[in-house]
Amino acid sequence: MKRWMGIAMLALLVFAGCKGTHEPGDALKDYLTAMQKGDYDKLKGNLYYTGFTAANADSLAIQLLQASKQDTEQRYGGLQSFEIMKEEKNPEGTTATVRVKLNFSNGQSEETECDMILVDGRWKINLDI
Repeated sequence: MKRWMGIAMLALLVFAGCKGTHEPGDALKDYLTAMQKGDYDKLKGNLYYTGFTAANADSLAIQLLQASKQDTEQRYGGLQSFEIMKEEKNPEGTTATVRVKLNFSNGQSEETECDMILVDGRWKINLDI
């Protein structure tokens, strides 16, 4: 019985720790991984723009992901890999800027920044800026 209690406690700590360690860079990694795989449903709920309702934001998210993937494939042969270079949160911890290095299939690479915002405990890509 003690063994099972120990395993249950460990599992609880792991899951609690995972939720607490989600950072802006993690959300951006999710977005870029979805773009690589063409998994458009993963992007739903990950964009923030006050001018759209949730349903419109999801529709916009899918259109943006499809357009980004198509453009990346045409210009660079696709996104091969990416690396989070730097992550800076504002003092309140409600917004962040994530610098990411994109490595393309044609051998080129590019660094860019993405603005993130914490909404209801989740980091989202901020399109309001």
